[in-house]
Amino acid sequence: MKYLATFIRKSLFYDFCLPELISICEMYKANLQYDKSFSGDIFNDPVIEIDIPEIETSDIAQKICERAILTRCIVKVYSEGSTVEELIQNVDREKFKVESESEETMKFEVDAKGKVFSQNEKLDIIDKFNSLDFKGKVNLTNPKRLFIIIDNHHRGKKYFGKIIAGGYSGNTIIY
Repeated sequence: MKYLATFIRKSLFYDFCLPELISICEMYKANLQYDKSFSGDIFNDPVIEIDIPEIETSDIAQKICERAILTRCIVKVYSEGSTVEELIQNVDREKFKVESESEETMKFEVDAKGKVFSQNEKLDIIDKFNSLDFKGKVNLTNPKRLFIIIDNHHRGKKYFGKIIAGGYSGNTIIY
């Protein structure tokens, strides 16, 4: 399974985001594997593809985000693509069945990196995910699950996933 780590974008700390994540993983003896082609340009590309083999069987993601100052959240990726339609098409429906059939409350966020969406464009993107037939109700104040669509314009990739650790706030729209 693929995961993303998203970094905060504070200009004084760009050079420290990835080293901090690596150090915290080493401290917890987590076997971090990350995309070696990561540009390091946190301002334009604050998302890195990672994998920690034990992430599914431990609370390591939460420990990392609690300790990190520069890592905003860790996202479990359900699909990626170059368009929103590809995102939806690339979701493995069998693997996603647990999420779509869950009746736990949820919330969606759309976040663009290196691009600006209007509020209406963000709502249109979210509406396209209705085809995944979620059973859970939307709860904007206290959801049990937080799904996110990240448009990383810098790399030309879009991701759809669920935030498994950390928090998310910023220039996003919530639905």
